[in-house]
Amino acid sequence: MFSFAGQSNSTTSQVVYDRNVAAWGNFLSTMSGILTSSTFAADIKDNRIAQKDVYFLPPLNTIVLDLFRSHNVAATLEDDWIVFSDSGRRASAAVVQEIPQKSGLLVRIDVRFAIAPGLTIIESFAGIGTDKEKAVLDALQSFAANSLHVLLAAFLDQSSAQVDAEQVTQEAFFIGGRQRLVTAGNIGIRGKPPVQGEALTAWVDHFKTLLGEQDLGPETHWLRLYYAQAQGKSSACEVLLDNEVWDEMQTQMAAFAWPSGEDFYSVRLFLTVGGDDSMLTPKRIVALLAETVEANPDVDEDEIYRTLGAVQVSEAAAHRAFLFTQIAWGRLLLQTLPITFAPDYFWLDAEGNVTESGQLAEEPYFIAATNLGVQSGGTPGFKRLALTSADVHAVNDMYNKGTSAEGARLAPPLLFTEPPTEAGMAKALQFLKDQSAARQTKNRPATEDTTKAPRWQFWKRNAP
Repeated sequence: MFSFAGQSNSTTSQVVYDRNVAAWGNFLSTMSGILTSSTFAADIKDNRIAQKDVYFLPPLNTIVLDLFRSHNVAATLEDDWIVFSDSGRRASAAVVQEIPQKSGLLVRIDVRFAIAPGLTIIESFAGIGTDKEKAVLDALQSFAANSLHVLLAAFLDQSSAQVDAEQVTQEAFFIGGRQRLVTAGNIGIRGKPPVQGEALTAWVDHFKTLLGEQDLGPETHWLRLYYAQAQGKSSACEVLLDNEVWDEMQTQMAAFAWPSGEDFYSVRLFLTVGGDDSMLTPKRIVALLAETVEANPDVDEDEIYRTLGAVQVSEAAAHRAFLFTQIAWGRLLLQTLPITFAPDYFWLDAEGNVTESGQLAEEPYFIAATNLGVQSGGTPGFKRLALTSADVHAVNDMYNKGTSAEGARLAPPLLFTEPPTEAGMAKALQFLKDQSAARQTKNRPATEDTTKAPRWQFWKRNAP
């Protein structure tokens, strides 16, 4: 079984922070000589950012670029991305949340690392300080200590001789009966745990046993575990797989007998599982589509198809990804309204004949889009694509006509594989009427008013 290199906190491992001093020193030397690398090193040794009034931060991507360069990684800044010259992979960092505190500010930064089209790691870090600069530096310190070396070892072509054994462990490990290369970082610890040593890390063996029993897909995966407690009670237990909550593993880790104490403490672990990224799965295609609309919320449908096609996504797969993402994101946008969505879908050919049907809850593209939409629901790209969905159009049509949407039952989406003929559209309309009538007959109480027209929905790509 793989083992972890060590722990990163003020009492257990000074090495973790000291070995990043050179990287921080490079960036600090550009700050008009206000703060020297030696004083910053002292702050790091104390596992904190000292509360000084002299910090001045360049853009986040500049700092992160310097961190990578300090580890002999060739990289340049291109627009909003750090591009790694040897691999073409990309990274970026941004402050995504600021929460005022009594004594200062709490921030969250997200570091994105694009492994391949549709495969982007998102690592989040909290930072605390008396002002924004200090809080951001605190968060970046966590990135440097907990995740930076994992990314270096797993994805930036560092040879085994270059991998820092005090920062990261790489080991073959059987997961679901298949041998995979696991790259694990140090266990990041904050606060004052009630125990030390093996008593504090006993959860690791339990986690490894559970991981070995999982059936992960053949592609690259990444996992993050975070646990926190205070006053003898758990305040957080989060396990993410590929940026999404891993419900089963999270439940099992939450049930573990974690050390309990009065003082706050937290533990954090980040690791990757190597794999074959040549396969374009529905989840990956939807992620690439989401990346495209996030980068340019005004992108049109044809440009989305061209972007997907550029990485060898077939037009049929791109078509499914686009339409099911529209449906999923439209429903997420409307989820607070008192309306009922149809659980099924139908594919029709140009002549209006049904060629496929199924349950949306079982459709891989719809599932992937729903999960991703939950994460990115506030972005401009999400909102714009969601607003183009037929469900949203149907509800807007009700309001525009002065009809309440309360209690409305939306018809199932009809998806065309190609632009329909006039006869095909007429046949589709009749099919939808028949479906609505059948549902009303099956579900209608004896006194129900049947005068309301069905809310028709059609999903098709415009002809070129």
